[in-house]
Amino acid sequence: MKALRFCPLWAGILVLFVVFPSSGQEREAQPHKGPAASFQQFDIDFRPGRSLLSAPSVETPLARPDEAAAKAYHILGMPLNAFLQAMAQRAGANYIATPDVRGMVNSIFYDIDPISMAKAGARANGYALESLDGIFVVHRLPVGELSALPGEFRQKITPRDPAISPPASSQSGTEAASAPREKSSRLRPVRPQSTAAQTHPPASPKKLPIARLPPRSPEEKKLMALTKKLARQKEEQKRLLKEEQELHRRLREEERMLLVQRKATEKALREELARYRKAAEEARRLQAAE
Repeated sequence: MKALRFCPLWAGILVLFVVFPSSGQEREAQPHKGPAASFQQFDIDFRPGRSLLSAPSVETPLARPDEAAAKAYHILGMPLNAFLQAMAQRAGANYIATPDVRGMVNSIFYDIDPISMAKAGARANGYALESLDGIFVVHRLPVGELSALPGEFRQKITPRDPAISPPASSQSGTEAASAPREKSSRLRPVRPQSTAAQTHPPASPKKLPIARLPPRSPEEKKLMALTKKLARQKEEQKRLLKEEQELHRRLREEERMLLVQRKATEKALREELARYRKAAEEARRLQAAE
């Protein structure tokens, strides 16, 4: 009977030892799901014609405050034409470099979209970029728009550490994709200081002094008077010639009308004479018959 009483107690202890090691082994067998395992989900591809796939949420917090600056793309001392060509190649577009487009790109880009990067780099140098049917078209911005550039298009120069490049570790794949979106969501456009412009209106352009001509001599005055007189005489001759031509035209029209009237009168007289002759012949015939 005593052996039967201790048997359930020993059985329970053995079950506990068996269960706990098995649960620990199961935990060790499970793979560790960390940033390295989720890197493939947020893999960023810059090949032409590709877009960002499975981008992380904007609300994902950063592990450290300086991660956004570490994950940003630093481009320093790159000519604007070469930068636009590289961005066009990444976006699968075309860009033809022209000597009229000049400038240098010294910026930190938090938005990794190639078209957005190209627009920001061009606008920071005073140009506007448009993508028309897969072709980058660049034109100069007006002077009024250069003073009101928003904060997201201004260049951020970092002369202290120009050789910073994006990290290539496997654990930063998720964070590298989330950092630009997180930073871009926190950035706010900088409004231009309009109060200073309102209080101090732009000064009107100064008028250049007008050069005064020296006084003219009496001979020059006489020559100018004669020139004006000749000009008036020519105008008078033109007017008289025009009036003479008008009179000749009227005379020709009157002569034409008189000729028409004369022809009509002659025709009427001939018809009347023919009637008289016919009547006289009839009278003579009647007299001869009697």
